[in-house]
Amino acid sequence: MIGQQQLPLVRVQHLCKRYGQRQRLTNAKFTVQAFEDVNLTINRGTTLALVGESGAGKSTLARCLSLLEMPTKGELWFEGLNLLTFGTRQISVMRRQMQLIFQDPASALNPRLTAAELVEEPLLIQKEGTRVERRQRALELMRQVGLPPEWERKLPSEFSAGQKQRLTIARALTLRPKLLILDEALASLDIANQEQILKLLGELQA
Repeated sequence: MIGQQQLPLVRVQHLCKRYGQRQRLTNAKFTVQAFEDVNLTINRGTTLALVGESGAGKSTLARCLSLLEMPTKGELWFEGLNLLTFGTRQISVMRRQMQLIFQDPASALNPRLTAAELVEEPLLIQKEGTRVERRQRALELMRQVGLPPEWERKLPSEFSAGQKQRLTIARALTLRPKLLILDEALASLDIANQEQILKLLGELQA
């Protein structure tokens, strides 16, 4: 038997996603193929980049890998477990181990919450830790991604685009996920900020 240490973190086999649609005028049914027969392997501590033209299904695949959407068919293995055989409750438990960072950080951040509240919110949802422990974790992560903890009471509107993306990364790391998925997360940033975020991600991965 292959030990867990030798298993890839993620293994995708023949994954497919289709959407059922209806014509507006005739109400006739048709199918939209987002992606088909995707096969890939991600080992622990490694980076995998997917390149494709707009509309190729990269974002849909990212949502499927993070279990925000369920594939139509295929296999999605995570640490040796086929997640597509799991029930709703098991999927909810596994979802915390994989986090997705979107292209537009502003749309992913509640404008009414402070920076610290945004980062600690996943712990609150999962009912983990005390109020003090959650805040300590949030401040620790803000420091780790290069945001001064003194900014804990700032609102998202007070941050630059690059700083907002750092905030989304800190939030994504709150539950200590094993898989971090970035959906063109650097596309909206200028070159200087892209370089800084890439350096940050490399340090976090190490």
